[in-house]
Amino acid sequence: LQKEYGEKGLVILAIDAGDEDVSTVRAFVQANRVNYLNLMADAQVIQAYRLTGHPLSVFVTPQGTIYSLYLGATSKKTLEKDIQALLGQR
Repeated sequence: LQKEYGEKGLVILAIDAGDEDVSTVRAFVQANRVNYLNLMADAQVIQAYRLTGHPLSVFVTPQGTIYSLYLGATSKKTLEKDIQALLGQR
């Protein structure tokens, strides 16, 4: 999705809320050729974005409010619907 919508303004952030160390996450990102930003969550981020399960997809408006939130696997079609709606709001 980053590849498809990045030039249109989509920014994908992966937030690791587990207890892995930085080197483990970095190795995963490199091994899987992840092409978007990855961050390590602290307690404040975990609480703010309700990171209670994996994966969790959160769409945030350009104004910083949560637009939608999906816990668990979500179809590409569903994600694209939200992406297109949000990109149209810019």
